[in-house]
Amino acid sequence: MSKPVKRRGESAEYALSQHQVEEVLKACLDIDERVTIGLQLFLGLRASEACHLSKDWVTEEGDIKIPTSQTCNCAECMRMRHGLWKPKTKAGARTLPIPKRLHKDIAELLRIKPYGIGVSRVGLYYRTKVVLGRAKIKYGFPHCLRATCFNILAQGGMSAVGLAYFAGWSNIAVASHYISVVQAKKASLEGARAIFG
Repeated sequence: MSKPVKRRGESAEYALSQHQVEEVLKACLDIDERVTIGLQLFLGLRASEACHLSKDWVTEEGDIKIPTSQTCNCAECMRMRHGLWKPKTKAGARTLPIPKRLHKDIAELLRIKPYGIGVSRVGLYYRTKVVLGRAKIKYGFPHCLRATCFNILAQGGMSAVGLAYFAGWSNIAVASHYISVVQAKKASLEGARAIFG
């Protein structure tokens, strides 16, 4: 009889601190690592989305437009999806602004590699873990970068509806959870300061 798989818990619990974000960015050694980390950390892309980014996704306005589907000949898509990649949910087809800090790296990477970062989801996981390891993030994994992105957006005042769209969630409950956690942390700090001085 096999052991039950232990779940790691909610991704929001693993969001990185500002100091950890800075350490992760410093730990990137080349453009492949900078774009791999940036797509997750500043655009909140799922691993599958980041792996399938291509030059065709970048709009004239400088946004990333994730399509509803695209043909793909990667091993995973050929084996499991008959050569057709789709986002995880219908809400996953969305348009996201490329942050200024990523414009140059994404443009350069897609000039050299029009079909994106050139790794599978396993490769993305490994590359991300290597960078997080260099940054001394003990319990890091790709989804913690996505969670960090959403924490940053929630802290910046994005609404639950806006966050759900940005993340590609069809239900705003998860977005509301992120916002509630951020608001609770802020209220806790303010309350403690008021009580203890």
